[in-house]
Amino acid sequence: MIDTHIHSRFSTDSETNPLSHILKAIDLGLEAITFTDHYDLDYQDGINMHFDIDKYFNELSELKEKYKDKIKVLIGIEVGMQPHLSEKLKNIIKGYPFDYIIGSTHLIRGIDPYYRQLYNENTKKQDALDEYFDIMYENITSYDLFDSMGHIDYLKRYTPFEDNGIYYRENTEKIDRILKYLVSQDKAIEINTSGIDIHPFDFEILKRFKEIGGKFVTLGSDAHKAEDLCRHFDSIIEKIKLSGFDKITYFENRKPVQIII
Repeated sequence: MIDTHIHSRFSTDSETNPLSHILKAIDLGLEAITFTDHYDLDYQDGINMHFDIDKYFNELSELKEKYKDKIKVLIGIEVGMQPHLSEKLKNIIKGYPFDYIIGSTHLIRGIDPYYRQLYNENTKKQDALDEYFDIMYENITSYDLFDSMGHIDYLKRYTPFEDNGIYYRENTEKIDRILKYLVSQDKAIEINTSGIDIHPFDFEILKRFKEIGGKFVTLGSDAHKAEDLCRHFDSIIEKIKLSGFDKITYFENRKPVQIII
């Protein structure tokens, strides 16, 4: 098994040393882990959500070599996509030998839903979701240098609605547009388990992805602490199978590698 979405102290919102993740992954018997620290330029209110990529590679490369007989350590990045940053991000990312790139939508009107400043009691849920999916589509069609699209249901974690769930049946047109583009570009979609305690992932989304030709699904905990590695994976893997996939994917040297589940 592999966890393909992990944050360490190179991410502003984590204090975990990379070594702690590696030792925990070895203890769990994982085949590999992929570090995917946050790289969000032009983030909200001038908050620094990026890091020194040279230092990142230096530290992780040393750990990769040191523990190569026990676990495969892969070096990825989670890029916060914004259309106006597309060329800048491409130029930065192309300068490094990343194994894996997650493309994520974190900002709506320049604000991360994490800070709970976007919505109030007068906000209609469908209006919020329509805007969110439109921005996501604009992001993925503007920035093609990613391997898997991160957490399609990110918004559910931080909304004030009575039902925070994001359902395929209620957003068919918007979600289909995103999924069809991912399939057309041979991109993967991520199942991110960090929001499951708030609301379950709607696997109708994954079933639809499979139905229209999607090949690759990645699985990530979005762990910011070592104890959260592979959280909920056992139950989620069964649901991935029921959605029509018998393999999950990780990326090495930007190439998909599939594991039978």
